[in-house]
Amino acid sequence: MEEKKYKELDQKLQTLVSDIVKYSDLIPREDLYGLSQKMRTSAKLVSPCLKSLYQKSKKIDRIRSVIETNAYLEECKNYLSLSKTLRYGNSDSLVQRVDKMSEQVYFDAQILNKNSINLHG
Repeated sequence: MEEKKYKELDQKLQTLVSDIVKYSDLIPREDLYGLSQKMRTSAKLVSPCLKSLYQKSKKIDRIRSVIETNAYLEECKNYLSLSKTLRYGNSDSLVQRVDKMSEQVYFDAQILNKNSINLHG
């Protein structure tokens, strides 16, 4: 069950990351803030964190994975919002998708922790 849920969420995440990378191509090359690179890096770091959420058995490790995953998603959201402020493009739909992904990760983590066998972790 957990593996199926992980694969579904990871597929959504990979599509989102791909779309963020495509969006980052709209940012001018002379960008002084390195926004494009930062956006790509944050987006690409979400997947390993998500994977660890489903691989960890101790509750504390899963909580840590949720925090890391959502931190990278929040970074993505902030970079997307900044790019809109700088008028590099309209990132509203990507920001909404990042928010939905963050909510889904949190929801899944609650279910995983509720179903956790290790009560002392």
